[in-house]
Amino acid sequence: MAQAQSILLVTSDPEAVQPVRRSLALLQPVQTLCLTDPRDDAIRHMLAHGDGVSVIVSDVVPRGVDIVRGLRGLLDPFRLLKTPILCLVTRTSPRDEVQAWALGASAVLATGSTSGALVAAVRGMLQPGETHPGLQPPELERQLAVAVTDVGVAVADMLSSAKQGGRISTPAIAEASGSMLQGIGTVGISAWMRLVSEVDDQTYRHCMMVAGFVAAFAMSLGFSHGDCDRLTRAALMHDIGKAFIPLDILNKPGPLDATQAALMRSHACLGDDLLRAQGGHGEMTLDVVRHHHEHLDGSGYPDGLSGRGISDPVRIATICDIFAALIERRAYKSPMTDAEAFQIMRGMTGKLDMQLLTMFGRLFARPMPRSA
Repeated sequence: MAQAQSILLVTSDPEAVQPVRRSLALLQPVQTLCLTDPRDDAIRHMLAHGDGVSVIVSDVVPRGVDIVRGLRGLLDPFRLLKTPILCLVTRTSPRDEVQAWALGASAVLATGSTSGALVAAVRGMLQPGETHPGLQPPELERQLAVAVTDVGVAVADMLSSAKQGGRISTPAIAEASGSMLQGIGTVGISAWMRLVSEVDDQTYRHCMMVAGFVAAFAMSLGFSHGDCDRLTRAALMHDIGKAFIPLDILNKPGPLDATQAALMRSHACLGDDLLRAQGGHGEMTLDVVRHHHEHLDGSGYPDGLSGRGISDPVRIATICDIFAALIERRAYKSPMTDAEAFQIMRGMTGKLDMQLLTMFGRLFARPMPRSA
């Protein structure tokens, strides 16, 4: 006997989603799953085996690493079964829509759409071959959204493992680097930055921005794929020592006092110490992690290196790190434009490699979307 089919409605607020449930029930029986409380035995069986699920509809707002990870863990088995997934998103938030595509949505629909629009969208998913113009994103956009999500999760896991004393997963970092190089190499740094700028967590976003700039810069300089990969991995990990810095210092909405500044500066040594103790990390990564705040005139930290004592990978990472910090939104400042950032950096003669800075500037011949 064929398994009875039903729609799986995934939500974080079972009461608020009742109107959606009633509309879906016009098509098929509906099983409701609260993402944070999946206790129903029948639904657990559905999740384990994919039995009887014809379509998944989710109204969960896909923000925050834990929520995204929970949704991905829930949806991945159904993606393998090619079960259609409809995500209800806030149209005023491009970030939510991009995240929905990254999670494997077959279609998206605005939260609060009419019952007729919802039923029509789901009916179309129940009847393969019936198309609904406007529901599918460009394939490259989808692939890039997936890459951004994967890299964000890898960075979050890396920092979490570091803070908890666990081992850093080098395969996960390698996979993230590969996703970045493929995505940026295909659609360019501007598209990557447009999506990364929507990431909420300041430290995650900064690591992803710096690594994105490093990847694009290395490719533009004609580095081999292996060197691009090694340098991008190093950039992803450059601020791993910040896992040990208290959040109230990392996110302080104002200048740090002398004690807090000293603690913040310790992140370079803390990251280097962690990776050396674990082993298995290349010299380029260790060099970038420890020395990305060094300046050519010897005024940087932690070791006061100068001139030829600072390697080319570190010089590249330093330029990308400073540029990202200037154009990012922070709790204590608004983001600068590219032009404003380059004006400041061109004033750092003697501290930065000006020849590399000029070549870096050529990446931005056209305006790049900025974090709001």
